[in-house]
Amino acid sequence: SHLLLTAPGGSNKLRVGFHFRTYNKGGLLFSSVVNPSGRVMMLVNDDGFIEYSIQTQGEPEVRNIITNRDTYSELDVFTDGLWHTVEMEIDSGGQDRVGSISVIVDGKPDQSNRQLMFTTQEEFFIGGGDADGGETGFLGCMRNINIQGEMIDEIPSSGNNGVINGSCSVQDRCDPNPCEHGGICSQNYNTFECNCGNTGYEGAVCHKSKYMVSCEEARMLN
Repeated sequence: SHLLLTAPGGSNKLRVGFHFRTYNKGGLLFSSVVNPSGRVMMLVNDDGFIEYSIQTQGEPEVRNIITNRDTYSELDVFTDGLWHTVEMEIDSGGQDRVGSISVIVDGKPDQSNRQLMFTTQEEFFIGGGDADGGETGFLGCMRNINIQGEMIDEIPSSGNNGVINGSCSVQDRCDPNPCEHGGICSQNYNTFECNCGNTGYEGAVCHKSKYMVSCEEARMLN
């Protein structure tokens, strides 16, 4: 599922903003093709970090990874179920100046100057839609989507490809912690998993002792 949103093309500046929350690693947040023969993409990678790439014709690909520095999160990945804010602004360079990249995540900036030459196209894919690139679609919730400086208040039905609009069904399956005896809970959109290492217990929720708990139990097994 994904959204296909449009904005006037032909600009030397690309601007995208949104809030997102997820427990799933690996998912395309947005992508857009730029002229000539270029592409801008951002995703939650397989390690749970934000990764973005910018490819423009005739220039080396710009690729960077951002870790979670949100003071409210206990993790350094973005798959913590909290809302995160993303603002990306890319300026094309020209004959007498270089381009610039600004990515602000949860108020923390990642900025650089690069040799870039591009103009935008009209289409922006949000949450997936990368049939040619093979990227997995985003599984989670998004809100406050901003394309080229304009807040998207209404999602056109023609651009909605299987997205549930108006609700967020992300559920925290680890609160309260279903893992017993100090087991560590991790989760994705569909299920949870308990890491029972170093607890002395095993099973789906670390309920079963790995060891005999009494002499009577040992006698019965023998």
